[in-house]
Amino acid sequence: MLTQPTVSSSTATTQINSGLPLILVLPNDFTSQPVEKWQNLITQTFRPVTSASTLEWDWINAELESITVETFRELVGRLSFGVGPTTHRLAVVLAADLAPVQAQNALLKSLEEPPARTTLVLAVTNLASLLPTILSRCQVQYATADLAPVTEPSPPEFLADLKILTQFSQKPGSVTYSQLIQLASRYKDRVSAKKLLQHWLESISQTPSTLSLSQLKLTQVSLVSLAQLDQNLSPTLVLEELWLSWRASQTT
Repeated sequence: MLTQPTVSSSTATTQINSGLPLILVLPNDFTSQPVEKWQNLITQTFRPVTSASTLEWDWINAELESITVETFRELVGRLSFGVGPTTHRLAVVLAADLAPVQAQNALLKSLEEPPARTTLVLAVTNLASLLPTILSRCQVQYATADLAPVTEPSPPEFLADLKILTQFSQKPGSVTYSQLIQLASRYKDRVSAKKLLQHWLESISQTPSTLSLSQLKLTQVSLVSLAQLDQNLSPTLVLEELWLSWRASQTT
């Protein structure tokens, strides 16, 4: 049984966007971690909407097991009850990526019509296991292995590269093969390459209601490349393969 945590704005880092569902991607090794470690990361990630707000936590799937359709239906029923005017409710589904397709479909109604002063958080280690319809309705945030979310300031060169990739995701033909190869060559270590892909995926998900089918597919293939960066592969080659093959598939 999980205890109800307390969170102060001095220890948490992410401003809650009321009503917008969030997918929180945890490090891969969390699949073998106890539930208390999941709870510790998540409670350090969020801070109240205002200094006067109180967080109310609703934890789902503390067993970190496959989630049933009935579990999600019960959650949808609980979320239909409101909370006080100075309270913000965080409904956190742990290991949401273990839910089968039927259970994920049962959750879609809450994603489409989120209750007032409530944020639904899907904590996962494998983003690719979630349905595209869920990905298209949520924002995505990544957490690093040291429990700190990826929110640190980025140097101008990194932001410039991210701007190129944002343009590339919207209009693949507007970025040349040469530009993509040069961009990939600047990311020779795994940490910086993962950071770039994570921020790029976040930028794609910033306007979930307008995601096209091609952008959803791009999200999926990018997740594969993100997983490859955890293997003994050249980060530069992984990025080149992702971007060059995507450009070729969208401009031929």
